[in-house]
Amino acid sequence: GLKELKGHLALPVGVSALPDGKKYYEYLLNSSTYTSYKSPRSLQNAIAGRMQSEFSRAFELLEEHPQLSRDIYSYQPPIDDPAEALLDLQEKLLTQFPEMSACSYEIRMLPEALEEFSSPAFYLTPPIDSQNENYIYINQSSVSVSEDIYTVMAHEGYPGHLYQCNYFNQVNASRLRALMSFSCYVEGWATYVQYLAYGWEDGIQPELAEFLALNESVYLALYALVDYQVNYEGMTMEELGVFLKQAIGMDNPEATKQIYQIVCEDPANYMKYYVGYLEIRKCRESVKRRFSAKRFPYISLRLRTRTFCGDPGTFCRLAGQSVKQGRGGAPFSSECYSMEALSSSPLFGLKYAGGISNTVLQPNCPSDAIR
Repeated sequence: GLKELKGHLALPVGVSALPDGKKYYEYLLNSSTYTSYKSPRSLQNAIAGRMQSEFSRAFELLEEHPQLSRDIYSYQPPIDDPAEALLDLQEKLLTQFPEMSACSYEIRMLPEALEEFSSPAFYLTPPIDSQNENYIYINQSSVSVSEDIYTVMAHEGYPGHLYQCNYFNQVNASRLRALMSFSCYVEGWATYVQYLAYGWEDGIQPELAEFLALNESVYLALYALVDYQVNYEGMTMEELGVFLKQAIGMDNPEATKQIYQIVCEDPANYMKYYVGYLEIRKCRESVKRRFSAKRFPYISLRLRTRTFCGDPGTFCRLAGQSVKQGRGGAPFSSECYSMEALSSSPLFGLKYAGGISNTVLQPNCPSDAIR
């Protein structure tokens, strides 16, 4: 029976070790991220490049504000109640995001029996015929939830999944688009605004808000790189241990084993979050001079996946279409625009700016917006 099998499972391996595993991982990347990068290697280079640039910015902040190495561990967010956090976020987002008609929502606590196997929080996408049913589930056992419920609610609620979904439903003229899956864009958007939300917490110093966001982004990038290395390049657990020690100074075999298992069990999962964030950041930076802080999310929320374009002129042209066509935004298209890799610089040799504990450090990355 099942009891006899307990304890006999072999250690997991990346999908590259399986027959046609590399092709399958390429399929997962294409189907779950629909990235504008032309190959897994160019995407990996872009992730490493963004990670290095954020490391460099973190070091600059530390040189200017040495106390950040202590503040990052001692900072206590002023709001620790999810309902209060959502109300505050709804007010704060009006300075940078378009207004949306009010919608109902309910915050629920996850049953204790499910806590061990669930993410810190998740948003349930409402049914197409009942769009007022918005539920956010909170995993009270999660470290991410207990440390900063504010940014978790920014990811799941406003201006993350709940806001994003309901705004799109209010401006979308085509029901067909509501049936399509845009998981990378959806998670990338929620991650993008989650990092912005650090700067909205009352009383926080701007440099600490930026440093906290950089810290989160670097760890999400690290998990995306590990996902790629294990599942596409065939990195072993021993090689992963060397990688983590050289990259961030972590030397803990048990933590390495857990990280290895996480990426083996769900290949390309972290890619959805980081690649979506990477593409949106790249697009925002490329059109920064042409679109205001409030105009960019207005256009991006309407274009959805077509925010993933590397050419500023293309985005501006599509933005023009979106504005002209009003409620429906630009029509759906399968067009794909190329985007050059940011950098091919190696990751090795980087050190975590604020020091690191030898525990499993998962990014504050709530789960998918579940349909």
